[in-house]
Amino acid sequence: MEKKYAFHPKDYEIGETEQFYTDMAAKGWRLTKRGAILSRFSPDGNCAMQYRVDTASPKELEKRKAGFKEQGWEYVTGHGCIHIFCVPKSRGVTALYPQPRKQADTLKPLRKQYVSALLQPLICVFFLILLWNVSYAVVGQGHFHVEFYRIWLEETALSAGFASFLLWSVYSNIRGIWHIGRLRRYMERGISPDHPSVPAHPILRFTDRTLILCTVMLGGLALFQRIGRLTYDMPSQSDGPYILLSDMGVTGQRNQSFVTNRSSQVVYDQSLLAEHWDTFETVEADGKELWMYQDVYHLKYGGMAIPLMNSLMMDATFAKLPADFIAQDIPGLDYAWTGQRLECIAVSGDMVYYVTYPFHDHGEMISALNAIAVKCSYLPRPMEGS
Repeated sequence: MEKKYAFHPKDYEIGETEQFYTDMAAKGWRLTKRGAILSRFSPDGNCAMQYRVDTASPKELEKRKAGFKEQGWEYVTGHGCIHIFCVPKSRGVTALYPQPRKQADTLKPLRKQYVSALLQPLICVFFLILLWNVSYAVVGQGHFHVEFYRIWLEETALSAGFASFLLWSVYSNIRGIWHIGRLRRYMERGISPDHPSVPAHPILRFTDRTLILCTVMLGGLALFQRIGRLTYDMPSQSDGPYILLSDMGVTGQRNQSFVTNRSSQVVYDQSLLAEHWDTFETVEADGKELWMYQDVYHLKYGGMAIPLMNSLMMDATFAKLPADFIAQDIPGLDYAWTGQRLECIAVSGDMVYYVTYPFHDHGEMISALNAIAVKCSYLPRPMEGS
């Protein structure tokens, strides 16, 4: 059977919703199901129907349906607190309630729904930030904004899309609460909800549509980024800006790590703000297993290098505080830092390196930084001011 789907007005737009379904019926399409954002219609040649909306909780719905049925109203469908009733126009029945004042209180469940929807994301974000900061405070390292900066660089589209969705959700729920409050005031003054409504201000509609469009576009970009992520075995010669153990003078046979059960691997990802290489290399040398982790960032803007460097220091795996890092003077590097024999950080132009390796002494750490400097010498330098 032929079906048609159409976007319906928002839940709080009671009068607009009633008019929308009535107009669709006049065009020969009868409502069969209402979803969160779409309504489904089926063709009906004789469809001169009058539609009305009632807001009711599940406990009140059955009682309402029985009462409206006695007046000739047929229950069609519902979603959440919104329930749709219809009656043929030929019967001359025009309203669910004899007086608008009696309908005003029925909007309370819908208003409660919007208030709850407004508070939920705000409470979740608040507790997420609180939990994150408390957990880091316990172990004595990092802060929420530090971790978020790395997430922002590595997952720019996803982070911005989530922020856009959160803003749209808050904006939409605030607008819904305000709209329902205005509608209740109209009803309490005896004005029917199907009165010719005042169109939303163009700025309000523009804001709503812009936030929705941004959320959809950023969500699509985040999906493409995830699809484009590359994971492959590490080649014998570096195919990117990352260094190898051999660049530090460490020779051995590539093997499967006994500790992590991983082989040497490269994960390449590109966000809107940075290219990111996440590498793991393991070799067996003189009967010992040696390994190295790297996070290498090629930033779109060189000005982000220092904030990222500071972020890596504060969120380091082994160093407890940025003060645990010691500055080193390495020719070819803008900044070079060594931790407590386990990690080092390097910056050259728009390239940022974070290396984790069980260095035996200070000399090995300097060797790693020199290897990074040599690697960066073959990379193009960013333009001034970028």
